[in-house]
Amino acid sequence: MNLVKRLFSSSNQQLSGLPPTVLEQLAVAPFAVQKFKDAGRGLVAARDIQYGEVLLTEQPYVCCPSLSNRRKVCYHCLKVLPTPQQQAAGAAEMPISSRSHMFCSSSCLSSAQASYFTLESQLSLEQLERHCQAYGERFPLIAARLALMIAQDGMTAAAQQQQQQQQGSDSQADPEAGVGRSSTDVGRISRISRMSTGSNGSSRWSHTLATSSMRSSNNLGTTSWQSSSSSNRRQGRPGSYSTKAALGPAGDDGSVHQQVASALGFLCFANVPPPPPGPWAEAHKMLARALAAAAGNREQEEEAAGLQAALQGLDLDWYVAVMARLHLNTFKVEAALPIDWSQGHAAAAAMLGGDAASAGSALYLLGSLFNHSCEPNVHVTFPGNDSTAVFTAARQIAEGEQLFITYIDAGQELDARQEYLAFAYGFRCHCVRCCEELEEQAKHMPPQLP
Repeated sequence: MNLVKRLFSSSNQQLSGLPPTVLEQLAVAPFAVQKFKDAGRGLVAARDIQYGEVLLTEQPYVCCPSLSNRRKVCYHCLKVLPTPQQQAAGAAEMPISSRSHMFCSSSCLSSAQASYFTLESQLSLEQLERHCQAYGERFPLIAARLALMIAQDGMTAAAQQQQQQQQGSDSQADPEAGVGRSSTDVGRISRISRMSTGSNGSSRWSHTLATSSMRSSNNLGTTSWQSSSSSNRRQGRPGSYSTKAALGPAGDDGSVHQQVASALGFLCFANVPPPPPGPWAEAHKMLARALAAAAGNREQEEEAAGLQAALQGLDLDWYVAVMARLHLNTFKVEAALPIDWSQGHAAAAAMLGGDAASAGSALYLLGSLFNHSCEPNVHVTFPGNDSTAVFTAARQIAEGEQLFITYIDAGQELDARQEYLAFAYGFRCHCVRCCEELEEQAKHMPPQLP
């Protein structure tokens, strides 16, 4: 089914605010977007789907390694790095180390440098990392990576503009000036051009931010703050942050700031009434301080000015808007990490799962549209041992049936599942499994006294 047909098969309201890249994937996917009462947008099967069929393979919009396993995975794509034994045997490509960070290949290092790592290499995020360890947080590191993408783009775009102006002046003074340009100049221009593209080479887009849905899209990891109840998670509630303004207005300037605003704007979010959570404000201050120091150390005046201009938009409101979305839409990337049995406590923690067994966290744009069920019909795996997520049918699915993943450990008992979902996402689950178990539980409840 082509894009036009798919657009007709879903209402404009259901598709409003979706980034073009998501619409393009929907055009060829075996599912479509549909609005559900009290659940926001979700995905339904556009045809009969067979057990084991791969419904979606998606690379993250942004990802970040866990602090506990940073040296074991690629800093850019979260691919598990080969062990020293595998490296010695020549069984895998040798990882590349840059500023104490590990990359699985020169390609990942180049992509990281083109997006955020060039600037990150010139500042220190150690204070923010210690903050995340103290609070058991992981989302501030993803927010920091998004901020670095925006800040680096502002810096390099200003340098590119200055270079173009200089070339224009030289051409007017001497029409033959460009002919003898050195290879160094050409390389710099090419490098700046690459650096001004979006993360993972994606194209840029802009759109009007959509109204949030009532429920989270997905989040497979724990949170360290109390979510607001579902009745308080509507956009525009009096006294709440203006997330639309915080992420940035729609525009067509092609900046990474607009790209991030467009990509995150359609995601549902938790309304966080002022003042923001103390750890959030503290983490933002640390990030802003590190970026401001980098701006002050720029040798090129135009780069410093471009970086300062970008930082003006990365204020606390922007940070809160981003964090409110990351908390409800971020996946924990599970990977088969090598276990160091000499480290008893760490080895035991890795065997039990949790953050110790996580390669990191990742945000998927189309994957964020899957709703939750404690008895999911879609499984999420990472078969490449990296951040590429594969969504596979867990059973046969009929056309028109809603597609569900699970946000939690579905093996838990009913009360534990309900308690965690209420805490982390602000809703009580009413999936078929929960309803059946609630009915069974009610049968064994002692009779109420008159």
